[in-house]
Amino acid sequence: MSLNQLIDSRDVRFTLFEMLELEKLNRFDAFKDFDRSVYEDTLELAEKIAVQQFYPTNAEGDKTGLKFDPKTGEVKVPESFKKGFNAYIESGFHSLALPQEIGGTGLPSSISMACAEYFNAGNTSLTMYCGSITGAIAIIAPFANKELYNMVVPKLMEGKWGGTMCLTEPGAGSGAIAGLAAGFSSTIAHSAGPIVSLYIFAQDLGKTLFVGTVAWTFTLINLSKLPFYIGAGLIEKDVLLLGAVLVPLIPAGSWLGKWTHQRVSERLFNRVILVLVFIAGIQLIFGINPVSWVLTLFRRGA
Repeated sequence: MSLNQLIDSRDVRFTLFEMLELEKLNRFDAFKDFDRSVYEDTLELAEKIAVQQFYPTNAEGDKTGLKFDPKTGEVKVPESFKKGFNAYIESGFHSLALPQEIGGTGLPSSISMACAEYFNAGNTSLTMYCGSITGAIAIIAPFANKELYNMVVPKLMEGKWGGTMCLTEPGAGSGAIAGLAAGFSSTIAHSAGPIVSLYIFAQDLGKTLFVGTVAWTFTLINLSKLPFYIGAGLIEKDVLLLGAVLVPLIPAGSWLGKWTHQRVSERLFNRVILVLVFIAGIQLIFGINPVSWVLTLFRRGA
C-alpha cells in the first residue's frame, strides 16, 4: 500500500476493515468466496488504474473537452480517455458488485464504492462514462424481457455499449418562469403568494425547508421592489408610520409561527398550504373572498 496523490489508502482500509469489519461478510453465502486478500487486490488494482490511467487524462479533458461534429451527429471524447476506459472495463470494475448470475463479480457494494472513490479522484468525467454502464445494467437486467436482455446486457457487460443520461426534466426552466411571474404579480398586485407557494410546494422540500425558502423568497422579492416603489412615489409617510407600529408585533408573530410549526404534522401542514393556496386563487381569479363569503352566510343563518 503506497502513498498516492489521490486518496488516503490507509483511511480507506480503516473504514472498510476496522470500522465496517468487511471481512465478516463472508459468513453470508453471497460473499463466502471472498476474503481480505481479494478485497486488497481489488483496491490495489483500482488505485493503480486511477493513478496511472485516469489521473493523467484530467488535464486534457479540461483543455480539449468534447468535440461535436454537426454533420455526422457524433460526439468524441478526448483520445486519452480511451486507454483508461478500456483498463476499467477489462478489469471488470463496471460489474464489480453486480450479481455473478449475469456476469458480475458479486463483490460487496462497499468495495465497489471504495474503488469508485479512486476513479472519481482521478478523473470524475471519465468515471461518469464508466459508471453509466453499471447504472444501465442495474436497471435493465432485473426488469427486461428475454429479448431485450439478450440484445442489451451482453454488450453493456463487454463495454461495447455504454450507458447514457438522456433524462427528461419537466421542471427545467420552471423556476425562472415562476420567479418572473411572482415578481410581476407581487409588484403589480401583491399577489405572488399562490405562485411562490405552489412552485416551492411542488419541490417536496418538507415543511421546515418550505417555510424557510418562502420566507427568504418574499424577503428578496420585497427588497427588490423597494427602489421601484420609492421611484414611483408609493412610499408615503402614513405607510411608514403604520409599518413602525406593526414592527413590535414581528417577534410575537415569529414565535407563534415557530410554536405552531413544531406542533403541526407534515401531512396536516401540506393540506393547510393547499387549502390556503386554493382560497387565495379563488379570490384572485373571481374577485371574491371565500372567507368573508362563508362568514356572511353563517351570520345570515344565525
